[in-house]
Amino acid sequence: RIYVGSNPTWKNKIVYNGQLPDGILGKSNLTKYGTILINETVPLFNQIATAFQAKFGVKLKASGFRTYDTQVSLKKEKPKLAATAGTSNHGWGLAYDWAPNGADGGGFGSNTYKWMKQNAPKYGFHNPKWAQETGSKPEWWHFEWVDRRKFFSNVSGKQK
Repeated sequence: RIYVGSNPTWKNKIVYNGQLPDGILGKSNLTKYGTILINETVPLFNQIATAFQAKFGVKLKASGFRTYDTQVSLKKEKPKLAATAGTSNHGWGLAYDWAPNGADGGGFGSNTYKWMKQNAPKYGFHNPKWAQETGSKPEWWHFEWVDRRKFFSNVSGKQK
């Protein structure tokens, strides 16, 4: 894909899933272990993390960007859960998986999921239809950026 985000060093250059340059990645220090995402989304993600902590009294625990090698390992470890390496929105720095971190037990019926599903869209993230309870691959913990075309376009110019 071609990076079309705001970093002038990388603008209009080809980048690869799981191999993004440090210059377009940023880290939130507001989560339990730090969460790496595409730089432009970090301020909005920080607002989610701050609101989550205010609501539930604990830091959000979330993982974001995954290198290509990590995607390969996860696919071997969890073949039915993990995306094929090179296809994951985690590899674009546009997705995060979160855990309630002691606020409740998690799951689709939990207060933390209901809160995240309602509030994440205010900051540009959502639990995509395929990951919702009635979706093709239910994952209550998976949220991703709503419109990746804001940061990436296909090399051919067409967005998949």
